[in-house]
Amino acid sequence: MNDYKKEAAKILRIIFTNANGDSASTIRKYQGTSLPGFGIMLPRLKEIASEYASSNDLCFELIEKNTREARIIAILVSEPLELTSSQIKRIEGNACTEELRNYMARFILAPIITENGLQKLNNVVSTPLLLKATVQAYRMYKTMPPYSTCCQLLEQHIRKNCRPMADAQHLAEATYFFYKGNSSQFEEWLETIPERNTPLAHTIDQWITDFSYQDF
Repeated sequence: MNDYKKEAAKILRIIFTNANGDSASTIRKYQGTSLPGFGIMLPRLKEIASEYASSNDLCFELIEKNTREARIIAILVSEPLELTSSQIKRIEGNACTEELRNYMARFILAPIITENGLQKLNNVVSTPLLLKATVQAYRMYKTMPPYSTCCQLLEQHIRKNCRPMADAQHLAEATYFFYKGNSSQFEEWLETIPERNTPLAHTIDQWITDFSYQDF
């Protein structure tokens, strides 16, 4: 048995022995029942992951296990900058809950964006996940793709969704504040995307109002 297979087996045993039924029930209420879980919270999962060297071999040994905790630890032990496009797609395919997608955006994709921009991720991950990751790159590393790229990503999502996801608003806020020199131009550009007097136009108008409140 390879070392990473032994490590994965050991991690699974640790997960089983750290099970918390009350927390598992709470998590199921918010994440659904598509992926079984043992109720172990992120701080403890980080502790477990920190006991192992980062390894994409270990990541892929865990990412397809049918437990929430194994997949989170897989994300935590990955080596983001060493992942290939096909490996990133494979991880996204197993990030089957909103929680897992959030962690993938934070711990895998945000470091890639910070180091390489969006070049490695274009046409690799879904637009909603790319939105999440770009927001996380801003929040965690205070970095953003070029202004025009942020606008392109926002427009691509907004034009396809009459009810944009919350991460679209978060990316709009990050773009507004990161590129302060373009803030007036950015507001005007946002207003041109939807047809006026539509629910989507009212949503974006509210975003712009919120910018002003936060900028005050």
